[in-house]
Amino acid sequence: MDEPEKRNIPPILQTAFDNNSDAFCFYKSLNPGYQKSHLRWLATAKTDAIIIKRGAEIISKCEEKKKDVVGNHFSSEILNRCNRPQKLISLGHIILH
Repeated sequence: MDEPEKRNIPPILQTAFDNNSDAFCFYKSLNPGYQKSHLRWLATAKTDAIIIKRGAEIISKCEEKKKDVVGNHFSSEILNRCNRPQKLISLGHIILH
């Protein structure tokens, strides 16, 4: 999978977007930061099954015109890795752990 920083859409996601022009139009309307977050979330998947699941969720959220597809998942990953109490900021929300 391409580096998320390059913002190249992976083939599996591009194929899904090719079949759903409304979702693709919404994705392209997102600011580069949101696009990068989506791609990073997809790139961190460890198995093909998770890549497919996350890709489907990105498409679904784009169909619904929701830009925060990775918010809850990414926050949970960070919270699960924290060893000490600290403030975490994720997509504009302050999360206390």
